[in-house]
Amino acid sequence: FSSQASNWNSIGKEKAKHVLIDAINELMKDRIQVGQVGAICLSLSGIHSREDQEIVKSWVSEILQNTTIVVENDVVAALASGTAGKLEGITCIAGTGMNCYGRLTSGKEASAGGMGPLLGDRGSGQAIGQEALDVCARANDCRVEDTALLPAILGRLECSRFEELIPWRYGPDCTNDVVASLALVVFECASKGDKTAIKIVNDASNELFEAIKAVVYSLDLSESSFTLVLAGSLWKNENIIQGVSKRAAEIWKCVNIVVPDISGAHGAALLARNCCLENVSLCK
Repeated sequence: FSSQASNWNSIGKEKAKHVLIDAINELMKDRIQVGQVGAICLSLSGIHSREDQEIVKSWVSEILQNTTIVVENDVVAALASGTAGKLEGITCIAGTGMNCYGRLTSGKEASAGGMGPLLGDRGSGQAIGQEALDVCARANDCRVEDTALLPAILGRLECSRFEELIPWRYGPDCTNDVVASLALVVFECASKGDKTAIKIVNDASNELFEAIKAVVYSLDLSESSFTLVLAGSLWKNENIIQGVSKRAAEIWKCVNIVVPDISGAHGAALLARNCCLENVSLCK
């Protein structure tokens, strides 16, 4: 099951509320009664403060009055997906967006990124796709050397010339997800040896590592044993994951790198389960 996007920074709070309520109702429909839900964890992009959490809790409590409701940023569930629900370690999400987050057993937290494409989420799929579009614009004007990205992206978007991309890029259908999908074109061109594409991929890997490093040092973990969870579709690219993993292992000798085999949604379910079974501090 999947629902519409619920990040209120993109769609507004009123629409986000309807999306979340509709999704919960659809999930429970013909499966479970309201009174049977002991706890629910909503791990959502766009959640950045205690106030944000309380707003979403108030929405959900309208239909789940006697349920423990946990609301966190989606990066928290990503961490849980690689630690069997234990909130200890560091995770870096790299998909359409990027976000890096760490938490200690003491409750101390640190983060880097996660503010969206307009506020520094470099290393994300959206950033890769946008950089490819920028390069294509310059290549079209002969401002940079020829690159296989230009014909490849034109072909992907079914355009015969670059000028056709202008209304598309500024149009309503060119969402962050759509731009991020162009990362696959960049990966393909890089695998065929295109120097420009290779640089974009390497730069993305470097940006993700720098975000992770910022969180490691913020939590004083550089000399400690810790788990690093790499979640999201970009980690499927060998150049990106190998670039980050190699540098991490060289600098932090006791890092345990995990690529989860379960989804962030499963991670959120583990957090909800832990709230029921263990009464962890997250639920307070």
